[in-house]
Amino acid sequence: MASRNALSGSSTFTWKGLEERAVASLVTIFCLVTLGRRLYNLTRTSRVKASRSAKSFLNCFSMTLSKAVVSTQSTGQKEIQTLEKTIKLNENMHKRKVSDKKRILDRLNGLIRDKEYECTVLDSELKELAVSLVERQQIQEACVADMTPAATQRMKDIVARRKLVDLAKSQSQEVAVLRAEVERLRMKTFPALVQNN
Repeated sequence: MASRNALSGSSTFTWKGLEERAVASLVTIFCLVTLGRRLYNLTRTSRVKASRSAKSFLNCFSMTLSKAVVSTQSTGQKEIQTLEKTIKLNENMHKRKVSDKKRILDRLNGLIRDKEYECTVLDSELKELAVSLVERQQIQEACVADMTPAATQRMKDIVARRKLVDLAKSQSQEVAVLRAEVERLRMKTFPALVQNN
């Protein structure tokens, strides 16, 4: 399956597939070269007579096979170089992404530390406020409990006086508004003579 993916040019790549393909092509070429050389040597050294065309075919076959071996090796080397470049590129991209993620993680850790510090400060302030609230409640309860009937009567008088003062202020404001209204209406009925200079 891996060699089929490597041969079809799909994006999935495995070294195993490349090795299998390279070994298979080298074995095939080796077999053909050895077969061609044996036939060539057999026609040269033995008493078997081969025609001129057969000898030229064997020479041509031997040369073609040696060229095929060289081209297969160079093609394999080019593929290996391309794959090595791709691997280096992927490694560099991975390193860059990892460094970016580490930088983001460091920034987020700094934000977390800042928020934790703020939380501890707010917790201490909350404890202090809770203590002061309890103290104020105790003071108020003590004041209410210590009040005698005379103090209670005096407190009621102060509250009643305060209400009367507020009522007097509001009534005096109403009287002032009403006086202004009366003056405005009186001015409407009597025209004022304005002298122009």
